[in-house]
Amino acid sequence: MTRDTTSVPAALTPRATIHAYLAWVAEQRRHDGLVPWNGRWIGFDNRIAALSAARRSSWVILLELIVLLLLLMGGAAGLLLLTWLLAY
Repeated sequence: MTRDTTSVPAALTPRATIHAYLAWVAEQRRHDGLVPWNGRWIGFDNRIAALSAARRSSWVILLELIVLLLLLMGGAAGLLLLTWLLAY
């Protein structure tokens, strides 16, 4: 009894067909001037604006994290000072 070798490539054919179709759709969208962004196709100018907004918000988030860290360090230093004053 021999193995049927045609079953494995036949099972991969739908995957290759779907991949080829999605590649064709992506190429058509790029030809129309669209680029992928968070699961959507948007214009290139809109993507540049979204990247600029994301960059600004990332700096704000970084600044908030630094301020929070400094507040926590100040609170820890205050509690340490209070403990030292009460202990000695």
